[in-house]
Amino acid sequence: MALVKCKECKKEVSNSAKVCPHCGIKNPAVTAKDYILGVIGLIVIVFVIKSCTGGDEKPTESKAASSKVEEVKPREIGEAKPYTIISGDMKSKARKETFFVAAPTAETKGDRAATARKAASDIFDKTGIPVVNVFVEHDKLFAGKGSNLAKATYFSDACNFSGKDCNGIVWDLSASNVTVTEKEWGVYRDWVKNRSRYLNKNGDLNEEKLKAFLAKKYGVKPDDIHLPNPSLDYVAVYPYESKQDKQAEIDKVSAKKAVIEARIKKLESQFSAWDGSHRTLERAIKKSMNDPDSYEHVETTYRDLGDSLIVSTTFRGKNGFGGVVKNTVVAQVDLDGNILSIISE
Repeated sequence: MALVKCKECKKEVSNSAKVCPHCGIKNPAVTAKDYILGVIGLIVIVFVIKSCTGGDEKPTESKAASSKVEEVKPREIGEAKPYTIISGDMKSKARKETFFVAAPTAETKGDRAATARKAASDIFDKTGIPVVNVFVEHDKLFAGKGSNLAKATYFSDACNFSGKDCNGIVWDLSASNVTVTEKEWGVYRDWVKNRSRYLNKNGDLNEEKLKAFLAKKYGVKPDDIHLPNPSLDYVAVYPYESKQDKQAEIDKVSAKKAVIEARIKKLESQFSAWDGSHRTLERAIKKSMNDPDSYEHVETTYRDLGDSLIVSTTFRGKNGFGGVVKNTVVAQVDLDGNILSIISE
């Protein structure tokens, strides 16, 4: 397994990796040039086949049967295995957060997929992060090294990574069906532990020397040193346990979206659509001024605490001596816009 730079984040990944373990982009080792050459090659192959077989051949029974096979529903997800969170920010306020978990007993494709799904769901329940991205590893040492056994992305609002492209997709799930022996994991573990010893001044790895070191340790030839290459794919990975489970997930997302949209609308109603000022706080400020008519709104910002808002309004107005001054008032308000307390003024 050769290491190359990811086309998106520029970090090292396997040249056969389906998903970058660092940034999550698919086919990280495939460049635009590779893609174009591949498309050209495919066009040439199709042209040759059509030239040999003719373009007006009628569908046969075998072709129809093949089409039916492709329409068969993927098998159901397996059994979630115990896992341990390796990395990821449980306090993140970002829309998307990536987590790595270790699940050494998840050995089949179905179980790996189920474990990734369970971990993503559990993390969302604990954090409320809108988009939870989970990679399953065999060992904590392998996090971010390109040996992912499964990947699950949970879009809690079905609005993709942007939060605006609401396409109805809740789960993006892939897993590997490659069986890796404990000996192979052991070789990989030693590779990771000793890798830093074989980096040159530019940070590039001398694979030949590292392979020679491991070959000597394991009593084999350098060419016999191979690293696990799980290779994720979407074949036969179904993110739901049943049709009822899928419908329940969709209903849950729909209900949550409705609650979120209603809450956003309720919060927006507290602020002026014209200049963004907080209506209730602005009235309170004017009431406390020497010359309410001199009030001039400058800026209003707020921070959402969940059950209340911290609103900060900056304004200009005349003081008791007739001079125009700038001031800021910070208040805590409830979700209906009522002032709970004045924090500073």
